[in-house]
Amino acid sequence: MIQRLLPAPALFLATLPLALSACADASHSYPSLLPRPIETRDTAEVVHVAPPVVADPVLDATIAGLTKTLAQVAGNWTQPARSTAIKVAAARGQPIGSDAWLDAQTALAELDQLRAQTLAALGTAEETAIARAGDGQQPYPALETLRVRASAQLDAETKEIAERQALLPGG
Repeated sequence: MIQRLLPAPALFLATLPLALSACADASHSYPSLLPRPIETRDTAEVVHVAPPVVADPVLDATIAGLTKTLAQVAGNWTQPARSTAIKVAAARGQPIGSDAWLDAQTALAELDQLRAQTLAALGTAEETAIARAGDGQQPYPALETLRVRASAQLDAETKEIAERQALLPGG
């Protein structure tokens, strides 16, 4: 009888609350439609500002000494490197143990002594940086710059010695 009195859309609207209430169970509480805590948290990246580096006069003196050593090695490298190149060229094709070969090996040993000074400076810089880190101190910019410079100089010297050694018989 309701069908005759109400048109189809009106009948649907009239029975909708009844249909929905039949599906609902009054014993459950339903989640809120408010934003969840995860949806309201701040996702901006946290910016940590490091405290300023405190000047260390003792460390600065050590860095100055190591920098001077590296500069001296670099300055003293040019002449022995040229001499070594000449001696290595003269030793090419000569048998192992010949005078020319021995002269070239001696020249390479001189370069290696200079390289050892660079290696010692780098080692000191790295030990100092490790000690600072072990004490919980932040990196010291001048020390980091020295370490990079010493490492680059050592790599260049090692490469040059290896290239010269490879040109010799038995190298």
